[in-house]
Amino acid sequence: MKHLTFVHRWLAALGVLFHAAAGFTAEIPKDKSAGAARNAINPGEATREAELAAKKFKLAPGLKVDLWAAEPQLANPVAFCLDERGRIYVAETHRLHQGVTDIRGHMNWLDEELAAKSTDDMRALFARHKYDGKTNVSERVTMIEDRTGSGLATHYSTFADGIFNSSVDGIGAGLLARRGNVWFANIPNLWLLRDNDGDGQTDGAKDLRKSVFTGFGVRVGFLGHDLHGLIIGPDGKLYFSIGDRGANVKSLEGKTVATPEMGAIFRCNQDGSDLEIFHFGLRNPQELSFDQFGNLFTGDNNSDGGDPARWVYAVEGGDTGWRVGWQFIESAPWTTRRGPWLGERMCYPEDRAAHILPPIVNIANGPSGLAYYPGTGLPAKYDGHFLLCDFKGASSASGIWSFKMQPKGASFELVEKEQFIWNALATDVDFGYDGHVYFSDWIEGWAMTGKGRLYRISDPATVKSAEDVKAIFAGDFTKRSVDELKGLLAHRDMRVRQEAQFTLVEKKAVSTLVDVATKATEQRPRLHAIWGLGQLVADKVQGSRFKVQGLAALRPLLADADAEIRAQAAKVLGDARDGEARSGVATLLADPSPRVRHLAAIAIGKLRAPGAVPALAQLLADNADKDAVLRHSGVMGLLGCADARAIAALKTNASPSVRIAAVVALRRLERPEVGQFLADANGRVILEAARAISEIPIPQALPALAALQPDFGKLTAEQRPALAR
Repeated sequence: MKHLTFVHRWLAALGVLFHAAAGFTAEIPKDKSAGAARNAINPGEATREAELAAKKFKLAPGLKVDLWAAEPQLANPVAFCLDERGRIYVAETHRLHQGVTDIRGHMNWLDEELAAKSTDDMRALFARHKYDGKTNVSERVTMIEDRTGSGLATHYSTFADGIFNSSVDGIGAGLLARRGNVWFANIPNLWLLRDNDGDGQTDGAKDLRKSVFTGFGVRVGFLGHDLHGLIIGPDGKLYFSIGDRGANVKSLEGKTVATPEMGAIFRCNQDGSDLEIFHFGLRNPQELSFDQFGNLFTGDNNSDGGDPARWVYAVEGGDTGWRVGWQFIESAPWTTRRGPWLGERMCYPEDRAAHILPPIVNIANGPSGLAYYPGTGLPAKYDGHFLLCDFKGASSASGIWSFKMQPKGASFELVEKEQFIWNALATDVDFGYDGHVYFSDWIEGWAMTGKGRLYRISDPATVKSAEDVKAIFAGDFTKRSVDELKGLLAHRDMRVRQEAQFTLVEKKAVSTLVDVATKATEQRPRLHAIWGLGQLVADKVQGSRFKVQGLAALRPLLADADAEIRAQAAKVLGDARDGEARSGVATLLADPSPRVRHLAAIAIGKLRAPGAVPALAQLLADNADKDAVLRHSGVMGLLGCADARAIAALKTNASPSVRIAAVVALRRLERPEVGQFLADANGRVILEAARAISEIPIPQALPALAALQPDFGKLTAEQRPALAR
């Protein structure tokens, strides 16, 4: 049964709210209409509206919902995050249709749009067509907090605005706070914001407003296909996502990192160094989330063409298959609506194209906010569960799903799916340090309303299980002793474990991490110790004491009795490019666990071990294309261990699965040797070679493809149209 406690809590707090009003930071310059409208909102009326809205919420058994904040404290919430003090930062959009447009309203731009390869190209397109990007309207980050401990927001301030308003600025759609740093994702920039003078704003001389990277968004695209998904992984790196508006970014080291034709997941160190593409071929992956084993997942949106949204296991180097040009295919003699995406069913869990990783499952229609249960605050039934917002433009059809991943081979399957809360137009969801689940409410429709709410959900029977988590994060991890931090590696809450890990790394406590990784009896602290050692051995200074000691401790773990420990050790040693681990990692290519084989194959590619090619071929042959994730891992291994000539030589391998993997590897390398596989006796090998040559394209192999006289009898009914195109 729902418990609604809005009115009495809000009325009790109104005195506090009004008393503190003089201390509220000015929101935006008074000459901006958005500020005037917001200042005119009556908080009491907003509370009553929120109460009425909440009466329609449908909650999972045992849960209750409370209002935490409403207009005028926030408006048009797209995403939010919490910091260690429980303050919430909200990404508000004020440029939706007020500067940020949609290509569907300018189809006469389409050819130029699809040809664009950089943000400068998009800026030039606007200039040619005299498009007004409304630079007088800015996106905004608002900080909201409860200073009284009442469980109700009492103060808010404009953390940042006024600079997210260039002609090419998109919708602010991602936030992450850690230790005073606030990263803000807003095309074309990834911003780092910091309030150094403690006034709740970032406009002072001591404050920081820094563009870490620029170049995200090379085209107008569809509304909402923005920069988002900020999260820190167990490796200490910053991960974030871009929709198929694409990117063309210059890294801090001067390297071009580009994905102009598709959405992708990026990662870099927290200082911005070592930017790279982690996973690509996505359409619009709004949020990202890691589980307790370091696996990364996202929900990817459909193209409104009859294709379903997708739940994706984001694997390093993986390609999910989407290309932006397919969005505009409605019909053609050679294909169907959306081209191969629908015609060849690439958007379904079926394994129809060897070069892509199919989704785990089709779920939701508008996946947006996403969070993984950290382990405290909710009943045990939610252990291992994800919460995924399903935004459909109407509250009656929207809400938040709860579900769990269960291992299936090297991948996963979805289980225990249920509605966590429904009849709410949630844009984002996150777990507070106080045991509550927070979500932002757009309220209704697709357009900006100038309103917005933050609710929190709890189970009264279990919410107090997170009390120590709140106390731990209220303190300073850096002031805790090494022994204290070591103990926290076994904490039930994943956030506590991870922050303890990161702090031990900062303290260079390599001996402690080695002790936990090699001697602890529980798996959870061992995993965090291994990841911590991975951070330390990533030191680029060869021969450093920390690196030598860490690597020496990690290598024996390749033979550990726990399969997950073996898998993570292989991953970390591969990331460290530890040449001495080649033999041990190669041995794991025949491990009984598909999970171990999966991570070991990617690792061996990073270790560049030519001698591992036969073992990789055997892995691929044994897999027999039954597990797409294992095939991908084998391909990644081949790419690192063999050159194009050695990969092409696999055309004589007896296993069609090995030959298919060789084709995919040559496709990645864009090598003409892939044309040799057009003469294969197996229909799928021919099909994958033809796909590679035509889709990349590979010009040197096009004559061989043109001369192909395929025997369609070698192909299944589903494969024939793909080869014909």
